[in-house]
Amino acid sequence: MKVRNIARKVAVLGSAVTMIGATVMGAMAYNLADYPTKFIADGKFVGEIVVGEKAATSDVLGAIDIAASLQAGSVTKEEVKIPGKVGEVDLGENSFKFETSNDMLEIREAMGNIFESLTDSELPALAGGKITTDQGTTDYNQYLTFDDGTGATLQAIGVNYLENKDDVIADYLVIDDEYSFFEWELDFTDGLTSEFDSTTLELTDLEDETFNIFGTEFTFVDSSYDSTANDITLSFMTGDVTDTLREGETKTYTLDGVDYEITAVFISDPSNDDPAAKFSVNGELTDSLGDGETEILSNGVQIGVRDLLVNSRDGIVQFFLGANKIEFTDTDYTATTTSGSVEIGTEEISDVDLQIDVTEGTGEATINSITYSLASNPASSGGILYIPAGKGVRDFVDEPEALLSPTFDVRYEGLKVVPTNDIDFASNGDDVYELTAQNMQNNEFSWPVFGSRSANLFYGDDEDDFIFYESNNHHVDVAGATLVAIQAGIDAVPAANRTSVFNIDLDDYFVLSDSTKADYKQISVVMQYDSINEDDEEITFVDVSTGQPQTEQYTTTGNVTGTSGFVRGYGDINVGGNTYWFWILDDESLDFPIAFDVNGDSDISADDESTFTAKGGVVLDFASGIGEAVSLTDDGIVGDEVNISLTTDETLFDTTGRDETQLFKVTTNADDELDIQTNVDWWTEPHYLGNSSFSGGYRDLQLQSARSSDVSNTYTSYGAFVELDDTEDVSTLLIKYPESQVGAQVFVVAGATEKTTTGGGAVMRDVVNPIAVGLAVLDKDTSLYAANQIIVGGPCANAVAAAFMDSPANCGDGFEAGKAMIVAKESAGKVAILVAGYEAKETLGASYVLADYKTYLKDVKAAEVEVVASDLSDLKVMTPE
Repeated sequence: MKVRNIARKVAVLGSAVTMIGATVMGAMAYNLADYPTKFIADGKFVGEIVVGEKAATSDVLGAIDIAASLQAGSVTKEEVKIPGKVGEVDLGENSFKFETSNDMLEIREAMGNIFESLTDSELPALAGGKITTDQGTTDYNQYLTFDDGTGATLQAIGVNYLENKDDVIADYLVIDDEYSFFEWELDFTDGLTSEFDSTTLELTDLEDETFNIFGTEFTFVDSSYDSTANDITLSFMTGDVTDTLREGETKTYTLDGVDYEITAVFISDPSNDDPAAKFSVNGELTDSLGDGETEILSNGVQIGVRDLLVNSRDGIVQFFLGANKIEFTDTDYTATTTSGSVEIGTEEISDVDLQIDVTEGTGEATINSITYSLASNPASSGGILYIPAGKGVRDFVDEPEALLSPTFDVRYEGLKVVPTNDIDFASNGDDVYELTAQNMQNNEFSWPVFGSRSANLFYGDDEDDFIFYESNNHHVDVAGATLVAIQAGIDAVPAANRTSVFNIDLDDYFVLSDSTKADYKQISVVMQYDSINEDDEEITFVDVSTGQPQTEQYTTTGNVTGTSGFVRGYGDINVGGNTYWFWILDDESLDFPIAFDVNGDSDISADDESTFTAKGGVVLDFASGIGEAVSLTDDGIVGDEVNISLTTDETLFDTTGRDETQLFKVTTNADDELDIQTNVDWWTEPHYLGNSSFSGGYRDLQLQSARSSDVSNTYTSYGAFVELDDTEDVSTLLIKYPESQVGAQVFVVAGATEKTTTGGGAVMRDVVNPIAVGLAVLDKDTSLYAANQIIVGGPCANAVAAAFMDSPANCGDGFEAGKAMIVAKESAGKVAILVAGYEAKETLGASYVLADYKTYLKDVKAAEVEVVASDLSDLKVMTPE
């Protein structure tokens, strides 16, 4: 549509619309603001545009514009996967993510297995420094340790897929409260040495010395040391505001947007052995506070004394507002086990282990290290922390202050977003399972894999077999595996065994997969035996993914030395970039069955079978199981159950260890009802988080199921999402297999963080659905409401328009020069819209309006409008009151 300088103007109609309404109304009204609803359903055009057989050219042009706009609106959303694109979270420079360039944190892997001990190289807040006292200088360093799964004192923590105490199944960072889950150590390289006052038992050289804990600067404010009792206490404090006040002095401070007027009301007499200060904070009077003592104000903010300086003339108090005080006490610093306690603020912290390593000296003591570890102590009962994505330990513990610093936390930010592809075992009735999966070339195949007949399982469905094995029970033993040798081996097959070797009949499905490549790299293709032309010596197969036939010439066996005559011919087919040989049995009564070298190793053997490698590299074995052998007959499986396996090769993991295998059992019963189960045998995994031991090198991976739910699911350690649905009579299995390994995103943070997320997995795009031929029809070839209709032209030029307007005696009734109408009526679920004007020019103007409906009709709350179309470059739309 080409319209210049179109101006939109909506006004209120008066008598003109009354005339139009009197002429055409009478059926249900269709709101024009809803257009093109009814004409576009599920992104596809459904309807017709009707023009008169003798319509003016302008009517046809208008219809073309309307059709073009409908085509533009015939759009659906489609998810487009971005190969290799992974969605990840970053929390900024004050965080450490548990992964390296070649080692991600796997599901169920202990965090400490990635990085056991952190320093300031990983987390800036763990920076060390120097402390200088009168007794010398020492460097100090901080270490943060997590268990790698082998320790005895710390628990291994990581991400698992579980049901929490609120019955919500999800992926969580899981921390038990039975053992400490991290250890923080402050190590003094040369020892922090201080004299001690034998009267006050204070370590006098430590007072006012500062050091860093998780990025927060703390100051030693008090100490106690008793070498006889082997007891030591260290107190240190920090705060958001620090300052000094003289006795009687008042200042105002702002903390978190709140003003605090603080007065040093009283500072004790210098002769007092335990000097103290009393404050007034916004009129609230504190207790007398000595060095290192704190008090919590009525609004929860803490004030604490850092130091008191008094003489006979004056007193000065140095204090913290928004104070955070930590007091470490070790009641036996000579013990090799933890024997300490911790007080933070005014609260004694439970579930902590503390050890202060001290070396005694004459009149002095040297602190070598402080070691602190913490159990989770959940805020609610249950004993286990289940930390969901986007949350941290601090959100769930009863005493968050036990994390030592207000910014220190262990956060879980969810699993990485990795593109996935479905491996779907869906039921087709009670007695058939169909498998849908993509191969490594992005081709999707869907075919029957399991059926049930007479209480026995078989491969395929009632009509067609599924073949992935080369011979049911007979070896074709050949030396050198040349074509002639294979032919000779086939010729040696006894007549009774020939159908076991030539096991692919017409319409049977079979999978080809080249065993000369590593399993996880194979290009698997599912084909169907379509037909054979004996006269032209041609055989045709169908690619199941595309439905396209592939015809190959075969060679008669007269060209092969040693043939005994029952092999009609041989040939090869190239699919997926690989060549596979086949042989044809010369038996017309059996429709010439064929034998295929399905795994491409240039021989045929009862031991040979092909697997299907799905996108991402997972290998599906259709007759698998740990220690299980499957016996096959010409008709498939003997028995009522079989295991299938999905294996992820160890090389696909970021660090190699061993393959990951999931087993599923397919069963049938006397009623030929199929079922698929899991947890029936062991699943192997590279890692398992927890104290449960492996049995024979394998671990049973339990699917999780919400209460009263027939759907259970889990993640494998590689990151495949497995869902078993028992809602219907026949269970179904869906596996969303990732294109690369899925990592768990766990961070240690200390300091301000800024969360950013990179997109990954897939994006949505618009897909335009072409309108089929037959969009436009002539009035003589249709009738009113034969479909959803857009009727272009008035009753003088369009017979359907005349029927729409109740066949007026004068075909020009209701029209006015320079104007047109757009009127909608609905009948029996069909909508008809009339687009007509006084003359062809006005009809074209109304067509422009309908074509540009997003501009002109979006606010219309009526079934009809009048279009002023005297100037096609300045259209005006008027609606009724």
